[in-house]
Amino acid sequence: MLTAGRAILMTAVLAVCSTALGDQWNIIVVDSAGSQGKFSSIRLDGDDRPHIAYIDQWQEDLKYTRWDGGSWNPVTVYDQCMLGYTTLRLVPPQPPDTLWLPRISSYYSHEGYDAVLYSAFNGTSWDNVFAD
Repeated sequence: MLTAGRAILMTAVLAVCSTALGDQWNIIVVDSAGSQGKFSSIRLDGDDRPHIAYIDQWQEDLKYTRWDGGSWNPVTVYDQCMLGYTTLRLVPPQPPDTLWLPRISSYYSHEGYDAVLYSAFNGTSWDNVFAD
C-alpha cells in the first residue's frame, strides 16, 4: 500500500468478535517508516501477542517487531543485503525473565556470497551468525 509516496508494512490480525456481524479483520500499521515488508514470518507468544520478522524491501534490512500491548516497535536486526525467506521462532521466557526471545533465520546474498543468516536476541542485543 502506498501512502503519500511512501510504502508501509501492514499486517492483518483476525479479531474474533462476538457480534451479529461475525468475525472482523483489524488492519494495523506495523512499520510506517518508509518500509515495505516482504517475506514476513509471524508467531504468537504465550500471551497471544504477535511477533513479526520481515525484510524491508527498500533497504534490504532484516527487521523484527512485536506487539507490546500498546504499540509496535520495529528494530533493525541486520542492515544489509537481506533478500528474503524469514523464519521466526520464539523461545519461552526463563524465570525470572519475562521476555520471549526471538530466533530468526533469513537469506543473505552479496557479491557472490550467499548464506543463511541466523539471528538470536539475547535479551539486550542481537547476535548474528552466517551459515554457508
